[in-house]
Amino acid sequence: MNFNSYIFVLLFVPLVVLGYFFFNRRKQYRAAQVYLLLMSLVFYVYAGIPYFLLLLASVAGNFLFSILIEKTGKKKLWMIAGVIFNLLILFYFKYYDFFVSNLNAVFHKDFVLKHIALPLGISFYTFQQLSFIVDRGTGRSPHHSLLDYMCYVTFFPQLVAGPIVKHDELIPQFRAVCGYRDRYGARGLYAGMGRPGAQDEVQGEEIVAQNVDLIRGLIEAHPETEFYIVIPAESILYWDREYQSRGMERALSSLEYAVKELSVYDNVVISGGLFNDFETVMNLDNYMDLTHASYEKNCEWAQMLVNKEHLLNADNIGEELDILRRMVEDFEERCETDTYPDFLYEYTTE
Repeated sequence: MNFNSYIFVLLFVPLVVLGYFFFNRRKQYRAAQVYLLLMSLVFYVYAGIPYFLLLLASVAGNFLFSILIEKTGKKKLWMIAGVIFNLLILFYFKYYDFFVSNLNAVFHKDFVLKHIALPLGISFYTFQQLSFIVDRGTGRSPHHSLLDYMCYVTFFPQLVAGPIVKHDELIPQFRAVCGYRDRYGARGLYAGMGRPGAQDEVQGEEIVAQNVDLIRGLIEAHPETEFYIVIPAESILYWDREYQSRGMERALSSLEYAVKELSVYDNVVISGGLFNDFETVMNLDNYMDLTHASYEKNCEWAQMLVNKEHLLNADNIGEELDILRRMVEDFEERCETDTYPDFLYEYTTE
């Protein structure tokens, strides 16, 4: 299916776009992703069943290597095996005839050429998966679900993208459920909750108010967009230890203000993360990611938002914050003489 053909421009692309946004408008995000995968597979089927089966075999093989890297503990071994697997596929289908013809010319032999037609997108999806396997083996990438991985490999528009699109650029976009993002507004809200160096409590509260106003402006400017906001609880213990009760109460007050101000909008969904999960709240390593935007945490939060879990509003925020407050206070009492549990990481300010 050529990108400039009538069937692609007038039929295939409209079906992909309309179907994908049909499911998204109904908040059926997983169905939208499945639909996108099916349409991408249709695109490859149109190019020929044998090469479609080759694509599936390549995906299955690399996904298996990713599982083996995850489960067996022999990361380097399976990474090398995965690299060889991909290079062999690419060599046979793209370079076999080139290699044999040169052997014939140099050594005056008459080895038979296979005249293999180049499979659609083989260089793209092979190098994509090659980079993924290397990242898996070196610990730079987590294992992904089969749906996410297949969407990443088969996503047909990337065939004209030019440079190889890496998994950490594309897969988070498949998982994203937000229609609009403002990274600086979100970071500003965290900053206003009292980052190191904020000496004046009043100044900190003013920063919170300013950034809530910023986010409110975005919400009101885009009434057709549903906003998903996560207010994590992971940093409460840090503020309690850094500023004692003043720090904790200041952070809790900021959380309550933000929820009450933003939950009045119909197009806003607010999740508190795992407010009632002791290990998550107490793990200072979660707070050491100062951007609060690590890949793993984003995936965890996005899934909670999609499932409408741990939602916060003006009616329940007081009760939820009481849970946090009691959790930290009970923890501090138990740790007056005992050492901190192993899952807590020491936080050292610069």
